[in-house]
Amino acid sequence: MSTLRSALSDYISMRRGLGYKFIQPEQRLGRFIAFMEQRRARVVTGELALEWAMQPTDRRATWSLRLSDVRGFAHYLRNIDLRHEVPASGTLPFPVRRKPPRIPTRRLAVC
Repeated sequence: MSTLRSALSDYISMRRGLGYKFIQPEQRLGRFIAFMEQRRARVVTGELALEWAMQPTDRRATWSLRLSDVRGFAHYLRNIDLRHEVPASGTLPFPVRRKPPRIPTRRLAVC
């Protein structure tokens, strides 16, 4: 087991111990660790985090969510080892939310 994978296991245990279900972030961070292992990277950098977050070029809406997960994990890692970088916040904009649909109401005719 790699050092990052071991740290991820500890991070997930800590988050769950605080009461979070942490299911989807765990899956996303597992894919991030696989990406880091493929690159043979031992330290999280802002450049690698951005590269991973923006990988599915057709799914822009998830980029900021993926980077947000990595930022939390990177903060945790930085407390253990100062070589890890925390990607800057606001690097990727959150997707614009759609307006709720307008539901027409009946208007009574005034006589």
